[in-house]
Amino acid sequence: MSELREIMTHEKLAEHPDSPVTFEFEPCHCFKWSIIANPIPGDCYELCLNAECDVTDAPEHLKNRLEGKYEIDLSDGKTYNTILEYSGKLVPGSTTVTQEVPKSVLENKNTRIRLIVDVETALGLDEKQGEPQVKLDIGGTIFHTTPTTICKYFSRLKRDFKFYRESRDLWRSEIKIDFRVRHCKKDQLFYDRDSENFRYILNFLRDGENMKLPKNREKIEEILEEAKFWMLKELEELCSRKLEILSDFELLNI
Repeated sequence: MSELREIMTHEKLAEHPDSPVTFEFEPCHCFKWSIIANPIPGDCYELCLNAECDVTDAPEHLKNRLEGKYEIDLSDGKTYNTILEYSGKLVPGSTTVTQEVPKSVLENKNTRIRLIVDVETALGLDEKQGEPQVKLDIGGTIFHTTPTTICKYFSRLKRDFKFYRESRDLWRSEIKIDFRVRHCKKDQLFYDRDSENFRYILNFLRDGENMKLPKNREKIEEILEEAKFWMLKELEELCSRKLEILSDFELLNI
């Protein structure tokens, strides 16, 4: 949640009576933020919240990715009491917040306007739940990946990761400050195994059957054995199909 600086409303409105006035806030979460006060009939102002993507070279479909909530407070700068407050969902572009702000409130010399934005997604990035990194130590060689990649297919990795996670959460819930907890602050799994072919395991978890296997029969057989160890059935099947194709090709060339 980001609380943007407060702005006194009186001076700007006094400079531009009966005209739309823009209150600009500092950029954050890749967006520029402003509130426009439009005078309307009935001695009121219409308030509109504007969210404009600040990353000009971002693809259009990402510029329109904004989710979250906003809160607008109008308060007395002397007493700090809230006069009016409005809230709603964030969307890119312009949003009409209200059409019922009395002119007497905004034009008062003590009135301050404050904007709070609670951004959940901006430019396609999940602000609140950026995916954590998982460290895999395979025979002393370090690999990095994410929980999503690990859990895409059932494998030894998925089984161990989930078991480890549940055990760690259980230890934490019991508030045991002991050796186990102090060494479980980061997601890390260790396997006493040769790391030479592990990259094929990780690439399959990332890319699925789009992963390119080597053309060498001996290498594919090594990867097949590795897939069996990691209990990655889908990669076993992919290797077996590739070996069958190679066998057929070899028969044709006898």
